[in-house]
Amino acid sequence: IYFYSDLRDIFFGWINGFKGGEHAKTQECRLGWAVFWGTVPIVIAALIFKDKIHDEWRSLYVIAWALILLALLLGVAELVSKHVRGLQSVRIRDGLLVGLFQTLALIPGVSRSGSTITGALFLDFDRATAARFSFMLSFPSIFLAGVFELYDQRHALMEIGVAPTIISTIFSFIFGY
Repeated sequence: IYFYSDLRDIFFGWINGFKGGEHAKTQECRLGWAVFWGTVPIVIAALIFKDKIHDEWRSLYVIAWALILLALLLGVAELVSKHVRGLQSVRIRDGLLVGLFQTLALIPGVSRSGSTITGALFLDFDRATAARFSFMLSFPSIFLAGVFELYDQRHALMEIGVAPTIISTIFSFIFGY
């Protein structure tokens, strides 16, 4: 809800970019392509490592080390970043590179937003832009993960019924908001 207008502008800017010309040169179009290419690595990695994510990597040791290592990496990124780039400077290459950092979130214990903010800081984005770009990258990734899990768990959902899922989703939205 908070980022609705940003997401709408980016989506339609990206769509209009297919017309070519000046439409393809807008900031919204560039952001749309950066988000698109930033989403591709996590989708591919999630499909490749699906079994490991749900089984092998679900250990306290993996989670603990992932938390510690990401915290250290974020600290290094904070120290070396020049914090000079704003949202207007986002390029497609930035989306891909930050998207590669986003794939780290497939490891239990690694924060998706923490990994993307770390990647953006390494690219010299200022803190506010890093956080904003992280959120923009989250939308398609989280949406696609939700659709995949919904499909994957469809039989279990039918056993317990759809109503509890809908009710819990509504309450999650309310309390999250």
